[in-house]
Amino acid sequence: MRILFKAILCISFFGYTTVSLGQYTDVINSNRPGTSMSSFSVGKRVLQVETGLSYKSLEHDSFNNSMVEGAAVDFTVRYGLFKEQLELLWDFTYQFDNLTNTTVTPILEESRGGFLKNSIGAKYLIFNPIKEEDQIINIRSWDDNYGFRWKDLIPTVALYGGVNLVPDSPFDYGNQFNLDNIAFYAQLEEPAFSPKVVLTTQSNFAGYWVLITNWGYNRIATDYPEMSYIITLVHSFKSNSRLSVFVENQGIKSDVYADVLAKGGIAYLLGRDWQIDLSLGGSFKNTPSQGYTSLGVSFRIDKHVDEIKTNKEKSNKELSTGKRKKKKKKKKTKKIKEIEESIEDEE
Repeated sequence: MRILFKAILCISFFGYTTVSLGQYTDVINSNRPGTSMSSFSVGKRVLQVETGLSYKSLEHDSFNNSMVEGAAVDFTVRYGLFKEQLELLWDFTYQFDNLTNTTVTPILEESRGGFLKNSIGAKYLIFNPIKEEDQIINIRSWDDNYGFRWKDLIPTVALYGGVNLVPDSPFDYGNQFNLDNIAFYAQLEEPAFSPKVVLTTQSNFAGYWVLITNWGYNRIATDYPEMSYIITLVHSFKSNSRLSVFVENQGIKSDVYADVLAKGGIAYLLGRDWQIDLSLGGSFKNTPSQGYTSLGVSFRIDKHVDEIKTNKEKSNKELSTGKRKKKKKKKKTKKIKEIEESIEDEE
């Protein structure tokens, strides 16, 4: 009888205990190998590094088939700070390549190196439709856990704000064909600092699918601001939960550089805190045409601590909230009575 009582007591305690809804996941959740930024943060007190090495080749029809060939290092550091919804980011791509300029005679070849992009900023989750009851696993129904539900398409929404930090670089405004003998490109000079904002959405649906969108406005208040979008679809497998694949479409538009890119790749979890990935991509146009392959790795240093809230704490919070409401109601009723009495006295 005592054993039965203890069992019931334990079940009651854990049944009334919940972990606060946050961004943290037990397994690393990397933005790689795609280019888009997820809505969720890595979680408070989690440091995550996402890096990769890519080889790329570009050719520009409008510049007499001038070519760029080289490699780039992608590096992103993410850290959850103060709140589960908040994340700090440092994101850069450093490229070293060879430019072959065929618009002049003799042909010019130039070895270059510099930041293709370099920014720091913060991202905050401003809307999360996922409730506690949505995370409860129904052991009696596969459809409830992994089936399609229309409400799962309602996205989480986050807002990123940051600043571009661009030291002297041959890739002003992200353009890789800045040819000095063409007047427009010769006069290009990107400011060392410029703001950027990104609105991100994310929908997790049907158990194994994730849809992410990014809508960006970059290099704000410069001579050549840039608009962009990224749409990423990720799928993980029931048969092998460590493996996932993605496809992505990215569009970029400015007066200096415009492009539409298609990408795809795979990622594989080596453990809770490690992921490797492989991806490739290319453009739909020939001004320039481009292709790339990338190999990357992501890892995290996990110091996250779950914030536990018991039913007693919730009840106390609800009780104190109720008392405040009652006090406000009493004060309001008292004021109404005073007004009524003053009117009666005047009559």
